[in-house]
Amino acid sequence: MFDNVYAGETYDANLERIGWDLPGYDDSDWQSAMEADPVTQTLQAQVIPPIKKIRTVHPVALYPTDGNKWIVDLGQNIAGWLRIKVHEEQGAQITMRFAEAITPNKKALSTRSTGAFATGVEQTCIYVCCGDVTEIWEPRFTYHGFRYVEIAGLTHKPEMTDFEGELVRNSVAKEGNFRSSDPLLNRIYQTAMWTIEDNLHGVSEDCPHREKCGWLGDAHVVAETSIFNFDMAQFWTKFVGDIETTLGRGGRTYTGRSATEGIPCNIAVGKRLCEEARPDWGVAAVMLPWFLYIYYGDSKPLQEHYPLMKRWTEYVMSLAKDHIVEEGYGDWCPPGGNQKMECPVALSSTAYQYEALRIMTQVAKLLNRNEDALRYSSEAESTREAFNRRFLDNETKSYGSQTANALALRFDMPTEEIKEDVARALVRDIEETHSGHMFAGIHGAKSILSLLNAYEYQSLAMNIMHMPDYPGFADLFAKGHTTMPEEFRDEIPGDPNETRSLGSLNHPMQCGFAAWFHESVGGITPDPEHPGFQRFLVHPHNYKELDWAEVDYQSIHGKIRVEWRKEGDRFLWRILIPVNTQATIWIPGMKIECLQENMKPIIECQGISHVREERGYVVMEMLSGDYSITSTTA
Repeated sequence: MFDNVYAGETYDANLERIGWDLPGYDDSDWQSAMEADPVTQTLQAQVIPPIKKIRTVHPVALYPTDGNKWIVDLGQNIAGWLRIKVHEEQGAQITMRFAEAITPNKKALSTRSTGAFATGVEQTCIYVCCGDVTEIWEPRFTYHGFRYVEIAGLTHKPEMTDFEGELVRNSVAKEGNFRSSDPLLNRIYQTAMWTIEDNLHGVSEDCPHREKCGWLGDAHVVAETSIFNFDMAQFWTKFVGDIETTLGRGGRTYTGRSATEGIPCNIAVGKRLCEEARPDWGVAAVMLPWFLYIYYGDSKPLQEHYPLMKRWTEYVMSLAKDHIVEEGYGDWCPPGGNQKMECPVALSSTAYQYEALRIMTQVAKLLNRNEDALRYSSEAESTREAFNRRFLDNETKSYGSQTANALALRFDMPTEEIKEDVARALVRDIEETHSGHMFAGIHGAKSILSLLNAYEYQSLAMNIMHMPDYPGFADLFAKGHTTMPEEFRDEIPGDPNETRSLGSLNHPMQCGFAAWFHESVGGITPDPEHPGFQRFLVHPHNYKELDWAEVDYQSIHGKIRVEWRKEGDRFLWRILIPVNTQATIWIPGMKIECLQENMKPIIECQGISHVREERGYVVMEMLSGDYSITSTTA
C-alpha cells in the first residue's frame, strides 16, 4: 500500500490474489499500464553486484514495554529489515518501528540517531494480517538502519524465534581478512567491517537511515579500507561515474558563490546534493580513480575521467590564495563534535590539494600529457612551500595538531630532514596533549596509526587501540556500540536526559583507520610504480605487541597472505606471493645471517635477493611463492 526507502513499507495481506504470479491468471480487472515521461534520456546497465540478503541475524533479547508492545534486540546494528512470523486475526495491524538505540531501562526506543529530524519520518513498517494462518512477511521495497524493533499489535507474547533480522547490501564478495592474538583488535576490525557493509546500497553511504547519501569526503576516506576487504573494483568505478552526474548542479557554494559549470556536488547520489563540492570533499574525483589504478591496475577510469580530474584540480587552484586553499569542511567529526576540531580547515584543504596535484602529475605522465604534468608538478611544489611557510612551527617542528601532522606526513609535505621531528611532534600531541588518545576527525584518523608504525612508534599505536576511556574503542564498546558512530561521544546512546542532537551510530567515514590492519599490522601495501600489486611491499608491524597475526588480501593477481607469530625471540613468518608478482619484504631481524627459509639459510634460496639492512629489518626482494621464514629479532 506504501513504500519509501526512508519511511518504510506498508503491506496489506488481504489484498493478495492467489495465483497472480502464475500463467493463466485472469488479470482483466487490473489497471492498464500508462505511458510516462522517461526519467532519463540515457539508460545504462547496472555494473555492480545486486543488493541481496547477505545473512540472517537472530535476536538476542525480547523486552516487554508499556502498551502491550515488545522490543526485539538483534544484538547487532545492521542495515536491512525484519522478517516476522505472526498468527493473528484478519485485519490485525502489526506495526514495526526501527531504531539504533534504546533507553537504559529498555522500555522505549530512542530514534534520534536515525534522523527523523532530517527526513520527517520514522523508520516504520506495517503489516496487515489476512488471518487464520501463520503468516511470514518481510518488506521488499525499503531497508532500515537498526538494532532494535518495537512491535505493536500482537495479542499474545511473541517468541524470539518469531523474528529474524536480514542484513541487506550489495553482494560484493568479502575478499580480505584480519585475525590476531588480541581479542580487542579483532573486535575493532569486525566493527569496522560491519559498518562498511551496512552502508553499501548502490553507493557508499554515509549512513543507512538518515541520509543514505554518497558523500564524497566519506567515500575517499573509507575507500582503501573497503578495497582491502571487499571486491570493490566495479563498485568504486560506478561511484566515480556517479560523481559525473552532478556536475554543475550544486546551485551555489557554501560561501554564496554561484555553482560552477562542470564541478561536482558534495554528494554523488542521494536525496540532496548539498551545494557545490568543497575542496576536501570533491578531491574524491581525483583520489578514487587513482585508487582504482593503484589497487586494481585499471587505467580506464583515469582515461575516462581525466577531464573532470583536471577541471576539479584547476578549479581548486583558482580558489587558492598564494597557494593556500581556505575553504572546506575540515577534519570532520572529531571526538565531541566539530566544535572540537583542532586542525585548521585551510591546512587540511591545502594538504588534499597538494595530494591531488601530485596524483595529477603522475596521471598526466601516464596519459602522455606532458605539459599538464609539468604544470601540476610546479604547482605542487609551490603549494608545498606555501603550506610549510604557513603552517609549520620551525621551533617545535609541528603543524599544530594530530591531524595536521598526520596529513603532512601522509602526503610527504615536510622536508626529509624534519620528518622524524614531525613524527615526534605527533607523538607528543598524543601522549601529552591528549593523554595517550588519538584525537582526530576522519582526515587525521585515516592514517595516524599507520604513520606511528611507519616511524617505529608501534607500542604507542597499540596503546591507542587499547585506551580504556573516552575517546577510545573500549569505551565505545562499553557504551553498547556494535558499529562505528558518526562521532565518538562521552554519553550513552539512548539516554533520555541527553538533549543534544544525536548523530548516526553507523557511519563508515570513521572506518578509514581500519586500513591499518592490512597496510601496517599485515604490512601489505601497493607499489604505485607497479599498479595492481604486480609488485608490492610487505612490512609487518606490532610483532612485539602481538603474539600472532593473520592477514590476507585477494589482489587481481591472486591471494596475498601474511601470517606471522612470535616464539620467544624468534619471528616465524609465512608469506604467500601470487604467481607473476614480486614483493619487497621487510623481515624483522638484526642480520641476514639470522634468517632461514624452510629451515635453510635464506641467502641460499632461489627467488630471494638481499637488498639491505635497515632499522632492525632485513629488506629483500622475493619472487612469487609460498615462503616460511624464520628470523631472530633480539
